[in-house]
Formats: sequence, C-alpha cells, structure tokens
Amino acid sequence: MCDVSGFTGNLPFSIEQFGEVNKARGPDGTHYYDEPALKIAHSLLALSPNPENIQQPYTDIRTGNVLAYVGEIYGLGEQNDTKWLSDVLSLGDIGIEQLKNNTNGMWGFVYFNRQKQTITLCRDHWGVKPLYYCALTENLLFSSTPTPLIMAMNTLGYGTEVNNFRKHQWEQNDRFLFGAGYPIQGIKKVPPGGLITWCMKRNKIITIDNLWGDFTLEPNYQWNSAEILEKAEKAITEVCYSTGNKKTVALSGGIDSTLIASIAKQNGIEDLTATTLKFLKKDAKGFPVNAGMYEEFDLAKKTCEELDIPHKTSIYRGTHQCFEDTMKALGVPMWDRKRTAPRYENIKQAAKNKNKIYIVGDGADELATGYSADYEYFRPGYEHEIDRDRWKTRIEEIRVIERKGGQLRGTLSAMAEVMQFIPQHKKIIGVDGVNNRQFIRALMHIDGFMTTADHLCGAFGMESRAPFLHQELSKYLMNVPGAIKLQIPAGEMDSWPADRDTYLGQYKWILRDPLRKYIPDHIRYRGSKIGFADPVNSRDHEYNVLIGNEDFANYFEWVKQLKFDVDSEAES
Repeated sequence: MCDVSGFTGNLPFSIEQFGEVNKARGPDGTHYYDEPALKIAHSLLALSPNPENIQQPYTDIRTGNVLAYVGEIYGLGEQNDTKWLSDVLSLGDIGIEQLKNNTNGMWGFVYFNRQKQTITLCRDHWGVKPLYYCALTENLLFSSTPTPLIMAMNTLGYGTEVNNFRKHQWEQNDRFLFGAGYPIQGIKKVPPGGLITWCMKRNKIITIDNLWGDFTLEPNYQWNSAEILEKAEKAITEVCYSTGNKKTVALSGGIDSTLIASIAKQNGIEDLTATTLKFLKKDAKGFPVNAGMYEEFDLAKKTCEELDIPHKTSIYRGTHQCFEDTMKALGVPMWDRKRTAPRYENIKQAAKNKNKIYIVGDGADELATGYSADYEYFRPGYEHEIDRDRWKTRIEEIRVIERKGGQLRGTLSAMAEVMQFIPQHKKIIGVDGVNNRQFIRALMHIDGFMTTADHLCGAFGMESRAPFLHQELSKYLMNVPGAIKLQIPAGEMDSWPADRDTYLGQYKWILRDPLRKYIPDHIRYRGSKIGFADPVNSRDHEYNVLIGNEDFANYFEWVKQLKFDVDSEAES
C-alpha cells in the first residue's frame, strides 16, 4: 500500500514518530527526507521491479525536486513508476496535463518543487488513494491517513473538535466521506482529482485545481460493444498485473467482481485467487434477515470452480470485537457497520493468506448504473432536456441559498461540495441527465468506498486496487448514453421473477452484454445482487442510523486519546 506522511517546519515530534504511525502500510522499509523546512516519511510496500534501487522520498538529481508517492502507474511494464512520475511532474503544466488526460493509474503524492518552494498534494481522478492534510498556524501537515494529523493536533493542544457541518453532511449522505470534508475541525481531504499547492514562502495554500480538466459529460453516440470489451480487458489486465505478487479478488456473486476474476484469469494474470465472505445462518437465529445475502458465497464458489481459480473463505461473526478492530483499522468514521465490518474480515483473511494485492469491483455500479434507484432518472418519454433543466435549477437553488447565508442540507450540500472542488463543473455537466447524476454520485460514493478499501488493506500491509476506475475505461463508460446503460432487453427478462421491476437500474447492460463471454451463466442471468453485507437487520433503517451514530461517537472517544510522546519542554 505504502504511506506518505510529513510536515513543514519544526514541530515537537520527529518525522520518525510521525511516519511510525502508518508503518503497517509499508512493511518493506521506511525512508526519510529531512531538512529544516520540510520533512517527509515514506513507508514502502514493494510490489514493482526496482533494478535501479530507487527509494522514496525520491530526489531528482537534475532539479533537486522531491517526490513521495503512494499508488501505481499502470501499463509501464518493468519501468519504475516512481521515476516515471517524477519525470512527468518535472515538466510542470505539461506534466499535469498528461496526468489529467493520458495516464492510467492511482496515486496520492506529495511533490516538492525546490526552485518554486512549493508543495503539491494530488489524488487520482476517483480518489483511489486517499490523502489528508491540515494547516496549523504556519505548518502544513499531510498523510495517507488522518491518524498522524489527529495525533499532531492533540499533541499541539488543538484537540479534536467535531466539525458539525461535516458531520451533518456525513449523516445526510449515507455516511459517506467525500470531497474535502472531514468531521474533525482543521482536517481536510484532498478531493478526488484534487491538486492543492502550498507556498513555503508564504505558508499558505495558493492554488486549488483539479485533474478532471477538459473532461465533459457529452453522450458518446459512437460507442460500441467492441470498444467496451477492449477497454475492459485492458483496464482489468493492467490493474491486476503485478509480477511475483500474490493477489486476490474480493469475489461476490455479482457481475463486477466476477468480470475482474474472469478477465484476469483468462488474460494470463498469475498468482490469482478469490476470497469470499461467508455469513453463518446460525448467527442470525431469532433476528430478521435478508436471506438473499447468504447466496453470495455459493455463487462465488461456483464461479471459481468454472474459472479454475482457487477459492478462499472468510467467516463473518459480527462481534463487538470485530467492530472495534474495524474502527481502529479504518481510522475514519465508519461508513456503514453492516458493510464495513464484513469487508474488514474479508481483508484480514486475504492478508492471512499472504496476499499483497486486494482487488475490488467498486465503482462499476456508479459508472454503469447498478442501483435500483438509478432507473428513476430515465423513463420512456422522459426528455433529457427536462432533466438538464432540473439539474440547472438545483445548481441555481444552491447559489441562492449560499448568497443569503442559509445552510445547505442533504443532497444540495453534497452537490455544492462537489461543485466547489471542481470549479469547471458547468463545463463538465452535459445534456444527459442520467450521466450528470451518476458523475456526482460517483465522486461521492467511490471516494468513500476507496477510503474503506485503502485503509483496511493498509492496516494489513496490502494494496487495494479497483480496475473499473482505470482512467481510460471509466471515462468511456461515463459517457455511454444513460438510456443505453439503463436498457433491459425484453428477451433477457423472460425468465426473471415476477417482481422483476425491482431490478430496474441494476441490470448493467453495458457490462452484462458486451462482456458476456467472460460472465458465467449463473451470474449473467441472475437478477438483483447484494454483495458483502451483514444479513441481520439489514432492512432496518432506523436501527442502522442508531448504530451509525454509536460508531461515530466511539470513533471520537478513541481519537481523543491519540497523541505523540514528546518531551514536555520541547512541547511547550
């Protein structure tokens, strides 16, 4: 997984202490860049060939610029991606344009330009690799997780105060952390695709930009199934490629993870297994359950038998110890205990099986439509022009409330957040109402999913990867017309259950049909799927809100205790 952590200036704790917090993310060694004005720690998870023995933080001998980087640049073969990224960034604006439009990868990096005396923090387009920061007086602090920042704030006497606006935003948007928001005062996230530049001479942020650049949500009426197949094969093969490293797919009974496992296997990816979560029916005795959640394990097992992929099992028990362990491994307020804790157990088992890479199908639901509610945004006779006008109306509603000093709530606050960190949103928003909605939703949901995968895998020294968020594939899928994404061919529906309308929006035609040769029949002709979620009380919304608030309170009680051990005289 790797970790990058650091700060400017001198503080009462050392860079060794600061970097120690996230060492589990990089079990293959920690190195430091340490000068009076800037200190960086980088903990390495060694996955890529490194014949030149390049280590991070990496200093470019030509310019003196320094790069500390978490992630992977795909499609480079045996070329070292750290040096490649450093060379690209040394090109200035030209290099940034290459990251915006022509680079497939995931990253969270810190780049020190020695001549300009600036520090740039950047996250990949979808936020696969998280990056946090805070500005305390004249110091910038940054890290791959918020924990060192929290410890610094407690040590320096700032404490951990709840940011009530961000907490409200978290509560009103399915407990997803997205954009720059974080529910502790003073801590922010670099948003997906964010480029934030700190001036070391002025000790302040001087520019905020975004990698989405010239991308627009314009329906691509020239799309075709052959291109979807080609781009999906390329994306999944490149993201899953890692010579000599054991890797596993988080496999459920759904199309997304099945496609990853099938394409990877049939395109020569070695050292590949699948790890599936199993819920025990005896643990649910006496509780209301969603019985469909028990089907996922058997479907995944059958998939592995057909594809000849070793199938590994993790068991979920849902104990209080599991919830506490999940909270500490995650390190951020829990998105949803019913889904986060099961992921923790599956990741823990994958680590026990000595995997280095954990591959998830997250993002496909947002890019290809995969939720029943998605269908509400397209109906026969429902004109795109009307939907576009509704979208513009909601944006204007946000502006009016902000001008009057009112408080944005619910969906409006979420939209305003995304608009804020992508200033060119008016250029991005197109005429396709389905894709407009999906883009905003993707920037919120994917951020939360990726934070969960990254932090839980990092706690066990593994790297999380998400093939559907490959830049080339994801941008292509995003611009397939919404009407195509939501279509359900009548012939495919003939054998479905009587309540087939519940699957509207979940059919995922643009994956199910163009990629059908990779999908076993028992998955392709399946209707609604659920994935890794605790079956007990899964439909009880009030109960889930209650335990969500409980988890939030427990998290804040925990972080209040986090602090660096420093000499009292130095601290004062």
